Amino acid sequence: MKRWIKLLIVLVIALALFGVYYAKGSNKNNIKDKDEKKGIAFERYNPDDDKDSDIPILLELGSPTCPACRRMEPILEEFHNKYGDKVKVKKVNIESPENNDLAQRYKVRLMPTFIFLDKDKKIKGRYEGMLPIEDIEKVFNSMGVVADE
Repeated sequence: MKRWIKLLIVLVIALALFGVYYAKGSNKNNIKDKDEKKGIAFERYNPDDDKDSDIPILLELGSPTCPACRRMEPILEEFHNKYGDKVKVKKVNIESPENNDLAQRYKVRLMPTFIFLDKDKKIKGRYEGMLPIEDIEKVFNSMGVVADE
């Protein structure tokens, strides 16, 4: 009888672990789908793609699973709507293997990390953690970029 109880306990634990694993996987997919519906989605960023562009760039190096990154979404959307095509806003998922090189290049220690690139793609600012829209605007205003009225 004790043998059946032990087997039943092992089976219940295995099912519970499978349920937790499955729930985590489905949650990631929901977050990914939610981000893809927004105006600014996580993407692969290759600095060479923008080397001929003369538009400043705001890079958010983070992750769809990062709570602070998710709290920054409405701020980045507001900034993007306010500045239009004068600034590119790009969100980069540094947990994705294809973006590991960027995480190392910019020495990311905390998510989100914001990298401000001027029109010549030189770093004009680097901030870790959440950032109010006023601070984002100050950096771009110092580069001569003003919001659409």
